[in-house]
Amino acid sequence: MSLSRLRAAIVRVTEQCEGSFSIVVAVGSETVDIAADEVVTAASLIKIPVLLTACRLADQGGLDLAKTIPIPPEERVGGCGVLSRLTDLQSLSLRDLLTLMMIVSDNTAS
Repeated sequence: MSLSRLRAAIVRVTEQCEGSFSIVVAVGSETVDIAADEVVTAASLIKIPVLLTACRLADQGGLDLAKTIPIPPEERVGGCGVLSRLTDLQSLSLRDLLTLMMIVSDNTAS
């Protein structure tokens, strides 16, 4: 896909959405940017590269998604999610934490 077609496709999608967008896509040494200088709230966008990195590491054999991760009460955070409210939960698999991070934007899982 050419950069101009990629840009046009992104514009078509964003025109159908409410809200503010600031998008930069790096393709080799070139970039497609749309309102790249506009300041917008990032919210939970950091969770996307966290998930991608975990999946890449798991595919390469460097991360076991079945590994159980402890969730001590003192490390639970507020905001979005359910883990901060589950008092009897001691641990979850990394796979389950990544799932909660994405489907309910759980900050503790992140």
